Amino acid sequence: MYVIYSDIVQVPKRYSFAKCQWQCCAKVAITNNSNNRVFYSVATALHSNVYVLYGKSLLTSSWRAQNAVLYCFDPVRNVWEEKASTCQPHFGSSLVVVNNKIYVAGGQVDFNTASKYPSGNPAPVEVYDAENNKWSVVEQKHIPPNSLGAVEIEGRVYFIINKFPVDSGIRIPPEEVYPVHLGDWKNLGNISQNAGLCYMPETREYLKTE
Repeated sequence: MYVIYSDIVQVPKRYSFAKCQWQCCAKVAITNNSNNRVFYSVATALHSNVYVLYGKSLLTSSWRAQNAVLYCFDPVRNVWEEKASTCQPHFGSSLVVVNNKIYVAGGQVDFNTASKYPSGNPAPVEVYDAENNKWSVVEQKHIPPNSLGAVEIEGRVYFIINKFPVDSGIRIPPEEVYPVHLGDWKNLGNISQNAGLCYMPETREYLKTE
């Protein structure tokens, strides 16, 4: 289990369940100063590696959003490796693993330095090609503009709620030409921004069957 801090000055840690102890990891070698600000987005795991996406802003005549950058942590070598930058800026986005591919979804394309919250237009969905170390934008053919964080990934509809990806169970047939109806999911917009979400196992014998 890994702990990646939003403050990049903090040293990442990992916990060994076998030894019941914490251990420090290598730090991400990324510049964060008065002219170059870095914003932690979120982490995910794939093929025993940890991936973290950082949003970036650069101060010229004013603060300007930069394309986000992906970092990969190799736990065997205890090293971080900088990967490709995304096609567009991402702030407050989520990393989602679908069919052994990393997607970035949700969030916005700018960051308000006064309120310290993401701002601007919704960020696009992008997929990372690990073999060629390249990002590309995923066209949202069936998802209308919405405030529910709904995105289309490989024919599935995900809702990005408080940076947490929720698979809705909706599947879009390849031949479908119409947009997905999202009205039945409107209550997702009522979830508090302070709410924490997670996956947990379900014990079926305790469920009501009526």
